Amino acid sequence: MTADAFGSGSLGDNLGTSVAGVGDVDGDGYADVAIGAPMSGGPGALLVYVGSATGIVESSAQAVIPSLAPSGQLGFSVAGAGDVNADGYADVIAGAPVDGFGRANVFHGGSNLMRRGKGPFATRTDGSGKRVQPWGTTLSPTGFRVNGRAVYIGGRGRVKLEIESCPAGVPFGSPSCTHTFSPTWLDAAAPGGPVTIAQDVSAPAGSLRRWRARTLRARYSVTAPGITPPPNPAHGPWLRPFVQSAEGDVRVAIGPAAVEGTTRAGGLAIEPLANPMRGSVSFVATLPDRGDVTAELFDVAGRRLASRRWQPAGPGREPVRWSDAPRLAAGVYRLRLTQGARSVQTNVVVIR
Repeated sequence: MTADAFGSGSLGDNLGTSVAGVGDVDGDGYADVAIGAPMSGGPGALLVYVGSATGIVESSAQAVIPSLAPSGQLGFSVAGAGDVNADGYADVIAGAPVDGFGRANVFHGGSNLMRRGKGPFATRTDGSGKRVQPWGTTLSPTGFRVNGRAVYIGGRGRVKLEIESCPAGVPFGSPSCTHTFSPTWLDAAAPGGPVTIAQDVSAPAGSLRRWRARTLRARYSVTAPGITPPPNPAHGPWLRPFVQSAEGDVRVAIGPAAVEGTTRAGGLAIEPLANPMRGSVSFVATLPDRGDVTAELFDVAGRRLASRRWQPAGPGREPVRWSDAPRLAAGVYRLRLTQGARSVQTNVVVIR
């Protein structure tokens, strides 16, 4: 693990009294850091260091904001404020406890030379449009929806949305990450005008996903007959939810353990029945007589993981909750049901 180090320019500045990740204040797609120096020059100061592909270096302080009070101690506390003015840039809030009766100052990120849409956000896929808050659940076992506002700068053109989704703890750009693209090039009708795009992202049930999104841009004629879209279109910076001032990771809802399909042999059958996964496998057995029944569970290599034998109350449909079966990792298993000379089997899909 490597670290970037920062030093104060003057003795007694108390640089580092407060430190905070404040999101992307300059709109370049990299998170930035704000550091307080409450004794700098007496009034105190707030220093904002910008991120880059190689990290943060001491010479990258893009903003040195002094206190307006002679002894305000600006920078005694500092935090990312999110995007308080909805301009698409992260903002910073800093405390100056000795400025009069005390003061909290909000500094807006961005500049008039840089324009972009508001940061993307995740919603449920059930059509409700309800947002998924950081570390919240999607309430869907299939994935989540990303909503973004794409802009085209430099005349009239077309835009798409690209979303990268990665497992928890996996860096962006890794082979295990997936990329999802909105299907069509949309017309950005007004120069620089935002186009709202919603795109579903598939993800394994029960997983924690970190994601980011960016705008892809192409000429207006990209959809004309005979025109081949560029394989690597121009794009804006990667953006994260809440303008990168907080992790916007989502938890995909836990799905069921289910027996897939219905298999029959001379009246013996396994019928599908989905249930919430709580360490058990549930199914419905259709039994032609009162004979002893054996249920066996195998992994994909054919190894028997568990076996259960019982005598049913009689012929007919009998729900079976296999509560003493081993706790199963996510994957595909084989369930075999035997009664006398009859035997049926089917897959059990476990999703966590």
